[in-house]
Amino acid sequence: YQKLLIEESNKYLGKITAASRRDNAKSIEVMKKNGIEVISPFNSSDLKKFENAGKKARRELVGKLYDKELLDLVESELEAFRQEKTK
Repeated sequence: YQKLLIEESNKYLGKITAASRRDNAKSIEVMKKNGIEVISPFNSSDLKKFENAGKKARRELVGKLYDKELLDLVESELEAFRQEKTK
């Protein structure tokens, strides 16, 4: 059953990801039409500030929304994914 579960999960995860990306693109267009300006961080220093703010916010949610072990796992998996993507 495990193999089937993994195959089906991967199939539906792809569909969910695609739908989420379509919805995100539509949402961005709606925000732009309502006067929101979409910007990117201007330099690595600005990007680092955004990353640090996100890290701080995630840490503040430990014990409220999830435990530290889950956060550590997610962050380590994300880092591994990003490292693999840059190869």
